[in-house]
Amino acid sequence: MSCLKSQETHLSVKDFPERFLPPDFRDTFANRFRKIKFPPRNVPKDIKDIRRRLQVRRMVFSSRVKISAPEDEFDTLVQIVGEGEGWTTVKISSSLEEQV
Repeated sequence: MSCLKSQETHLSVKDFPERFLPPDFRDTFANRFRKIKFPPRNVPKDIKDIRRRLQVRRMVFSSRVKISAPEDEFDTLVQIVGEGEGWTTVKISSSLEEQV
């Protein structure tokens, strides 16, 4: 996600794995792109079709309960304060406004 949300307008096949992948995946990534003969130059990053989805962060629990909040404020608005015995305790920095 960090790559998609960055302000960079291009992606580099060489730099991407160094910045965004754990070390043990980098060689596999590079080999895969060499195998498909992907061009070694920078390619334009076009996120216009998914831009709105990137502005909201979502949590989905095994019970199909969903929580969503603005991406840029998520960590200050939503906190997981405990997990155990099939329950997750969530703290939300707000008052309940409406139930629909």
